[in-house]
Amino acid sequence: MTRAASRRTIIPVGGSSDLVVTRKLDVRGRACPVPIVELMRAVRALGSGETVEVIADDRAFPADVTAWCAKTGHTLVRLDAPSGDHRAIVRKEGP
Repeated sequence: MTRAASRRTIIPVGGSSDLVVTRKLDVRGRACPVPIVELMRAVRALGSGETVEVIADDRAFPADVTAWCAKTGHTLVRLDAPSGDHRAIVRKEGP
């Protein structure tokens, strides 16, 4: 089961502009392709310019999210692993 929250969170990205995360998606414990499928569903529900933060522990997630963003035209704002889990922030581009 995925865990999602819809409250906004401000993520510092440096400089004078911080990033407002519209939705959070926790897909830890889910293997490929579930994290990307859940990300796709979450992005569909967003408006243009809104963002989703995804937390995943699947080893394939960094490569998968990078490729998915390149293929779909959405922006991978950040990808890191601050606590061992992968964290990606994706901004929806277009309608």
